[in-house]
Amino acid sequence: MDIPKSLEKYLTKDEVIEKEFKLKNRQRLYASDTRLLIKMRHGIKDIDYKHISSIELKEVRKWKWAVCGFILFALSILILSQISGMIRAEDADRFSTTVQIFLASGLILIVYGLFKRRYLALSVVGLALPVKLKGAQTVLDDIFILVRDKRA
Repeated sequence: MDIPKSLEKYLTKDEVIEKEFKLKNRQRLYASDTRLLIKMRHGIKDIDYKHISSIELKEVRKWKWAVCGFILFALSILILSQISGMIRAEDADRFSTTVQIFLASGLILIVYGLFKRRYLALSVVGLALPVKLKGAQTVLDDIFILVRDKRA
């Protein structure tokens, strides 16, 4: 396995990197025999397996975005139905285009809000918030199994 030079200095004398995982946002997770090393853009996070108190695979939706999209969509239809008769003929095209943009934006926000996002949450002793790892489902599953096995 090709270990970056910037990571080698953080390894102990007999420590061996067993696996590498590609995460989102150009992050990499390296699993050694004793700990996880998360290489981020501006640093490295070190988590000993013994300090992981729980691990959870979560699936969430962004409901607030979906609700905002629905409100925008509904208001656009309401405005279109109430004001369309009051618009002068020369302004109708501009008004119609604006309403179409709002309708499309509302639909995009609804779809974005309903889209499922998955992440792995590692609760670590000494940290107030869990460490969130985002990546492909297969990668998150592999990390989950690895951490579970190392903690056993």
